[in-house]
Amino acid sequence: MGFFSFLFGRGEYARKKLSNTMFVLTKDDIEHSILWSKMKTITAQEKDSIVAHLTTRRLPGNKMSLRRIDMVLMSQVWVG
Repeated sequence: MGFFSFLFGRGEYARKKLSNTMFVLTKDDIEHSILWSKMKTITAQEKDSIVAHLTTRRLPGNKMSLRRIDMVLMSQVWVG
């Protein structure tokens, strides 16, 4: 299950509704969204790993869409 599918709904239907609109995403934005997410069971090390991974996968101009964030997180195997 994708991170944003968890936040916005479940399954492929919810994932298809994610926006392709690009927006600027700073490292602080990423950290803030992970800190305040509904995922209360992840460790500090896992949060740091998610932030680092998303930060390196941004497009030029630090742009990402919700759909791209979900795809990036779904493609990564998280090891605690």
